[in-house]
Amino acid sequence: MASIASRSVFGCSTRTVQTDWFLLGLAEVRNLAVHADPLEAWPSLSLKDLTESHLLQLWRVLPYSLLGNLRSINGDLLYQGSIEGPFIFQVHPAFIQQLALLDPLYWPTVAYLWQQTGQLGDWECQELVDVLLEIQPFARRALREDKPILHLAND
Repeated sequence: MASIASRSVFGCSTRTVQTDWFLLGLAEVRNLAVHADPLEAWPSLSLKDLTESHLLQLWRVLPYSLLGNLRSINGDLLYQGSIEGPFIFQVHPAFIQQLALLDPLYWPTVAYLWQQTGQLGDWECQELVDVLLEIQPFARRALREDKPILHLAND
């Protein structure tokens, strides 16, 4: 399991936000939903304090980003336990591909543009570069293994 260090997005203590991504086959979606400790059971990346909205802003600033009308990094809803969750979505494959292929030379520029979206509070550019440094190997692994990245969300 990889984990991005937890920090306060807006400089105040509010509800902890956690975005957890998993690398596993679609046949295992239900197992992911009911497992007691999925972060230990499958390859995962915990994007602490980054919401889906923050990641959508990242996608918007990536070079050659073709979002069109997309309003989410999530693609299909693959599982819904109840109205409260858990919910499992496939992270949009185009987003994962762009992250995997992003040249590290562009990371500082992307981090700066991402910071300028106004949604990241007091995050420093270097912290956002560090986020990219953790996300990219996970995205590359997904492409290499030809597996989707799944987003587990609980309310």
